[in-house]
Amino acid sequence: MQVHHYDVVIVGAGGAGMRAAIESGQRARTAVLTKLYPTRSHTGAAQGGMCAALANVEEDNWEWHTFDTVKGGDYLVDQDAAEVMAKEAIDAVLDLEKMGLPFNRTPRARSTSVASAGTLATTASPPCAAPATPPTAPVT
Repeated sequence: MQVHHYDVVIVGAGGAGMRAAIESGQRARTAVLTKLYPTRSHTGAAQGGMCAALANVEEDNWEWHTFDTVKGGDYLVDQDAAEVMAKEAIDAVLDLEKMGLPFNRTPRARSTSVASAGTLATTASPPCAAPATPPTAPVT
């Protein structure tokens, strides 16, 4: 029997798994286990979009994604963590795209963003329509 020794074992080769492998692979002996070829992962096949306000196809806002995440988690989600995720997701998705993660494209070669059912982008009046940049001075 052949035995392999790794410092890090990542299960899943979707976008998150491959990104984790890139980060850990620089410092540790890393293995990635997958049942599918990486480009056939759930990330590559996702049809419901992702938590990233790219605004590349239609109006979008990180606050809407934060609210969708909290609401989708029946308000049990750590709201501060959801906000950090929604804010940082934009740069993370752009990094993944630069690394070669395949995304569906529009005829103008922009990556597509598909609003899933129940998201604020599909409603007439998003409740989080406040500006993305809060005022610099507190309101009294």
